[in-house]
Amino acid sequence: CISGHAAAAAFLIEKGSDIFASNSSRMTPLHMSAEIGNTEIACLLIEKAANEKINMFTAKNKQGDTPYDLAKQNHHRNFIKILKSSGDPNGGFLCCA
Repeated sequence: CISGHAAAAAFLIEKGSDIFASNSSRMTPLHMSAEIGNTEIACLLIEKAANEKINMFTAKNKQGDTPYDLAKQNHHRNFIKILKSSGDPNGGFLCCA
């Protein structure tokens, strides 16, 4: 899914993959999608996280970066908009129709 294949990510999420899992660099799937700016995968992850999404947003990798930090460092403005919109529990999801 690192290369941005949303269909594969959706399949793995549907089959119960741990969306909060991290690798040896403490990068979660949301970190990885933030780094490449894949908003489609981010939306899948955020939708699945539901009430636990705040934990997803605040997770830090070994360098101390959150997914927001990585999106900002890589100039992924649409990704940042989705994170900001989805972080408001009363605001609904920008990426979900």
